[in-house]
Amino acid sequence: MNDIIIPDQNDIILPDEEKEEKVKYLTESDVKRVIENAKPCYKVVFSLLYELGARINEVLNLKYSDIKKINYKGKNLVIARLNNSKQKMKDYKEIVISPQLYALLLEQQVQLGLTGKDYIARNSKKGRASENHTNRYMKQLFEALGIDKKYAHTHVFRHSRAVHLLNAGLSLVELKKVLGHKNINNTLIYTNLSFSDINSKIIKLNSILE
Repeated sequence: MNDIIIPDQNDIILPDEEKEEKVKYLTESDVKRVIENAKPCYKVVFSLLYELGARINEVLNLKYSDIKKINYKGKNLVIARLNNSKQKMKDYKEIVISPQLYALLLEQQVQLGLTGKDYIARNSKKGRASENHTNRYMKQLFEALGIDKKYAHTHVFRHSRAVHLLNAGLSLVELKKVLGHKNINNTLIYTNLSFSDINSKIIKLNSILE
């Protein structure tokens, strides 16, 4: 089995070679507000994008058969098995999802009569979700919630998850594995955000000299 990965509106500035494009992300409270106020079908999509730190195509290709219960080191866990959409060859990773998200998935499956062969991500008409429709709905929702529409893109959940995991203490190597980056330089763009956490760790370490 593969390794199991357990995992302020701001802008991150990418390195010069990326033309200093800004990567947008949301605070944890705004992510929660977006998910809580979304239509049931999009609540599932947004929750998957955030918890898995996934790209939209990775979530759109998830089927119910990709959600599995396992026993890992004596703990009963639920994982999502998804393919890294950026790799030419099949490159699967398994990431733990929360009991709350698992319950949400089961609720939708029962309500819509879906089987293991069916795709999880659905639209408001109960058909298979698409990136364009999801982004369009996000803009409507963000406007209704008073969140700047420039953040209304499916990738904002991936960026937000990366920032939140770093702030929670995940290492760059662990984050690289969660995000499915081939090159750790792609993961390094998120380190600009952790200065407060870095400083607190330095202060704690410095205390041994007192």
